[in-house]
Amino acid sequence: MVPPSAGASDLKSWNNSPIMPVDASEFRNIHRTPWTMEVEYQDEAFFRSGFIDLGVAPEKIDDLARHYRETKKHVEMIYSQRAPAGFQGRDGLGTWFAMKRDRVKAAWNAAFQEIFRNREFLIEDSCKRTIEVPLFRLNSAPVKGSRAVYEEIITSQAELSWRITVLGTGMGATQGVEVSYATKLQSQNGDPKLLFIPVRVVVYLIGVYERGTCIGKGLRTEMEEIKNDRLLPGLRSDPDSADLPAVPQSELYTETFPLSGDASRNIQTYRQGFKNGTEFEIGSGIEAFALAAKSNIKISQKRDLSLTYDLPSGHDYEAIRANGQSGVWWRIR
Repeated sequence: MVPPSAGASDLKSWNNSPIMPVDASEFRNIHRTPWTMEVEYQDEAFFRSGFIDLGVAPEKIDDLARHYRETKKHVEMIYSQRAPAGFQGRDGLGTWFAMKRDRVKAAWNAAFQEIFRNREFLIEDSCKRTIEVPLFRLNSAPVKGSRAVYEEIITSQAELSWRITVLGTGMGATQGVEVSYATKLQSQNGDPKLLFIPVRVVVYLIGVYERGTCIGKGLRTEMEEIKNDRLLPGLRSDPDSADLPAVPQSELYTETFPLSGDASRNIQTYRQGFKNGTEFEIGSGIEAFALAAKSNIKISQKRDLSLTYDLPSGHDYEAIRANGQSGVWWRIR
């Protein structure tokens, strides 16, 4: 990887050596996936987006996409071939599958060599940006004395709290991180909170050159490589987190807590659990060098949650959850 300090006076080539696809077995758990490996398992739209992000002209992209389509078709043909008679049994089939895998790698190598022939992708400048990846919007009811407590449940089956995957742009790598710390957080008196993970992203200004002529310029973004792929979640007050998500009414799920008939003003406590498995995706805008890019981030909740609500009597409350959103919101009736 070219160091982020590279500047305009110290141009570095991103593809000055043959690009070799990487065997998926080399990635343990959630790790870094180079663009050249990602495109093997994605579609043509994904392939095109890498060049669109770098400002390459549509007619150039059409020509590059032709090589991609031809390779995809060839690879599908290889995978569809059945083992010949001489490759039967466990050992024979194992040898046959290894041969097919080698042929697929060779096909992609040939495609990438053709795609990058006489073309260079030069890093002309770089910087870093921090993205706050939202995990959960924690709101307590907008009444004095209220409280909402968010707690992740630790079990032997769930070692992780969250899994976050930051997709690269401009042919940048896709990077995954894991959050292993279990958290217990709270909001009081209607103060909206945002549970988040700070992610550092490296932004490169890339010039695309064909036989020495610039044919495109744009941003390549990817998550900064870190030694320990486990990050600490943060919490901050966030007024925007109090706003109900802009989703159709049919996507909202409401639970009513009828306490208006209790004149004691005592605090009543409710607790409910939520199974893991919530998954959602967000887009985060990044600006640098008078250009803009949009990084897509996939988020997956891995632990069960417990939410505890302390509600002062004298009101009817509605706790609201939204499909595809991670958080809890309130209305007083």
